[in-house]
Amino acid sequence: MFFASIGGLLAGFVRKREIKKANSSLLSIALLPILLSPIEVNFLNLSKTYEVTNSITINAPINAVWQQLANVSDIKPQEVPFSLTQLIGVPKPLKASMNASGIGAVRTSIWQKGVVFKEVITDWQPNKQMLYRFDIDPDAIPDDALDKHVKLGGEYFSPLYGGYELTEDKGGNTILTLKTTVQDNTNFGVYSRIWGEVIFQDFHHSLLTLMKNRAEKSLIAVISHN
Repeated sequence: MFFASIGGLLAGFVRKREIKKANSSLLSIALLPILLSPIEVNFLNLSKTYEVTNSITINAPINAVWQQLANVSDIKPQEVPFSLTQLIGVPKPLKASMNASGIGAVRTSIWQKGVVFKEVITDWQPNKQMLYRFDIDPDAIPDDALDKHVKLGGEYFSPLYGGYELTEDKGGNTILTLKTTVQDNTNFGVYSRIWGEVIFQDFHHSLLTLMKNRAEKSLIAVISHN
């Protein structure tokens, strides 16, 4: 019933966009739990923290994948797969760059619609892992860039920590894992958790796919050159 409601909501939203050709995002993702269960919100904790984890297998050695993580040059639109977050108006990533390497360095991510946030490196182990804490100023993100219910660092969802981990499988391929620790400031219970999981797993899928494609293409280019 819940997922059927989501499907109906999204289908209606798509039809509305087609009719009006609007550029606005989904008015409110987080209002859905209120419509579905108005009583439950009175009995839930106001703050919850959880971790979202996703992995992808990349047909390239670890060092080739590691080189893709810190600095991400201009991202072409076709490099980011279509996703649910795009459907609801979340901008795409454009590039990321680091001011240095190692613990304490700052990685700045730039997205469409003027969205900019920073990741401060807390653990730096070349070819093993790069961990960071998010440094997000909600006031620096344009009000019209994101619906307030999915605004990074906003009153509903706040990513706290994240990072990439790299391991090797038996075939010599790289398993790249992306983790994000999220603070849920809503009191919408399981529905909010589902939406948080969906949104951040969608982010992860887009970023991991980007890293996979770039690492594999760079390896092919090196082999072809040799």
